[in-house]
Amino acid sequence: MSGPPRFEWVADALIFMLNAVTDIPWGDGEAPGGNATAVPPYGVVFPIAGLPSTGDAAAPASETTPVYQLRGVGANRWQAEWIASAARRAVLDRVEGTGAFLNPIDTYLENGVHRHLTTDQGIRVRLREHESVLGHDPDGPFHSYDDRFSLLLEPL
Repeated sequence: MSGPPRFEWVADALIFMLNAVTDIPWGDGEAPGGNATAVPPYGVVFPIAGLPSTGDAAAPASETTPVYQLRGVGANRWQAEWIASAARRAVLDRVEGTGAFLNPIDTYLENGVHRHLTTDQGIRVRLREHESVLGHDPDGPFHSYDDRFSLLLEPL
């Protein structure tokens, strides 16, 4: 690993997993592909800066717990809630018997190349927690439903 872990790698890996598992397109801070006129259903991942977290992202030897807000955007309230529920399951579901997380948050794309947080960046997402439900918001002609999650990042 060169330099300290950067949160965008983790956000990219979270988006990669959500795209694969939910079968819904997810964007990074905006609608997928930066399309301001995107039509639901879709999701948006917001890395939340400035919220309480532990550790120091600039210190690669410490554990860090960033917070991410996941927004399901739907044509109606039920579709938005369904997308949020699918994301919640994708992030939190565990394998029965072992307790391991069902959907790894490890792979991301960099310039079209698959990369791995563990081998390419020296960090691992060790724990995931549901922080809060922000709930439903009629967002213009569409509806959205938001949840916040924290991810414990462990340097390797």
